[in-house]
This record gives sequence, structure tokens and C-alpha cells, in this order.
Amino acid sequence: MNHEFNVELAKKTKSVDKAVLLNGFLCPNNDWVECSIKTIAKLYPYFSPSKIKKMLNSLEKDGYLISSFRSEKNFDRTKSYKLTKKSLGV
Repeated sequence: MNHEFNVELAKKTKSVDKAVLLNGFLCPNNDWVECSIKTIAKLYPYFSPSKIKKMLNSLEKDGYLISSFRSEKNFDRTKSYKLTKKSLGV
């Protein structure tokens, strides 16, 4: 598996790691992507779950991602993520 990143996004976030992670959320029509930290850790085995959580929180705080609990099942606490205009407008 190959992972890529947007150089301009890496400059804006001041982090290649965050740019790599954001690239994983790119999808047609900028739809919501539902995934757990555990699932993301499997896709990016070089990031620990705690690092992923910190990066996601930072990216949300800085306005690059938004998140929501979108499941219709009350017991399902898996978050969904969506890129913001800030991250798409690089």
C-alpha cells in the first residue's frame, strides 16, 4: 500500500503526518468517512492509535476536519469524519 500527501497541506498543517492522514479522508463528493481509530491504525501501521487520536483532535481543532457520530444505533460510538473547505482549498 502506498500513502501520499499534499505538500501544500503539509505546509499549512506543519506536519507531513497530518497531511498523510488527511489524504486518507479524500473521497468523491467529500462524503463522510466512518472509521474507528482502530481501523485507521490498521491502514497506517506506522502511527500508533494514540498518535492518530491526537492528530484527529488537532485537525478538528484547527478546522481541517469535522466529525460526528452519524450511526443510527445509539450504542455505536464510531465517529465519521469529513474534510472541511480549509483542507480542500489548498
